[in-house]
Formats: sequence, structure tokens, C-alpha cells
Amino acid sequence: MKTTDTEEIKMYKILIVSIFSLFVVSCNSSTAIQEARKLDPATKAAFCDTARAILWSKDDTFETKKQIKEHNAVFKAICRK
Repeated sequence: MKTTDTEEIKMYKILIVSIFSLFVVSCNSSTAIQEARKLDPATKAAFCDTARAILWSKDDTFETKKQIKEHNAVFKAICRK
């Protein structure tokens, strides 16, 4: 199957967000923010183009809420200037 440039860009962005999300979950917020700020501008732009702040529900576990807060802290630090 041949992909178009737009499809390849979309897949690249999804890959970046997936990898970045794993990175964020494995770190505490301050470390994740420091590391995210070191990323090259193109990677930051791809993350900011596809990532959004996440909301949690009352049914989410403590660990899930912690991970969401870490993601949102990184999102805010690199995407909202």
C-alpha cells in the first residue's frame, strides 16, 4: 500500500505523540518538562499539533490522574507560550 505525504506526516505525528506519551508517563513532571524543552522545534511542533490537554473522571485511578497531570504539565510547558 502506497501512502501519501499527508498520511506519512500524520503517522509521523502519531508516532511522536506515542513515544512522547511513554516518556512523560515514565518521568515525574519536572523531569519530563525539562527533557521536553530540550527537544528540537520540529518535534515540539508535531507534539503540539496533535496533543491536547486531557481531562480525567472521578472514576479514574490515582495513578491515571497522576499520569494525566504529568502529560498536561508537559503540554502546557511546551505548547502554550
